[in-house]
Amino acid sequence: QCVKTQGFEYENKNYCLNLDKIIIIISVQKSNYGIDDYYINYGFYVKDIHKNNFNCAKITECDIRGRFYDETDGKGDLFSLGALSSSEFEEIINFNIRKVIVPVMENGIEEYFKKFPNAFCAAKLSLKEYLEPAKERRT
Repeated sequence: QCVKTQGFEYENKNYCLNLDKIIIIISVQKSNYGIDDYYINYGFYVKDIHKNNFNCAKITECDIRGRFYDETDGKGDLFSLGALSSSEFEEIINFNIRKVIVPVMENGIEEYFKKFPNAFCAAKLSLKEYLEPAKERRT
């Protein structure tokens, strides 16, 4: 429900938001470490790089990916749903949406790397090349 209020739609087992220049994908991944343990992955798919495929891509096809993070329980990116109330879980999801997703929705993919510069090393080569002219303009 948290992502649906931001305009995401459920498609191909993912939550997708198809904007003018980017597709944002949020997916839930079951962990092998526990019965009620999950990861919440996100990815950004930059349309200018992929000229003709604007459908809800698979999370593995995204140009950069990451995981939502829970700073409250010390488990990091692993969510134990049995240990969280629905309001706690909703609060964590909304925090991550505000911190990670909304800045990209409002200001583009460049904003992600302003907030998380170390993530640049995890970006696909095509995204790094796409961002190079913008990086040169900033220096």
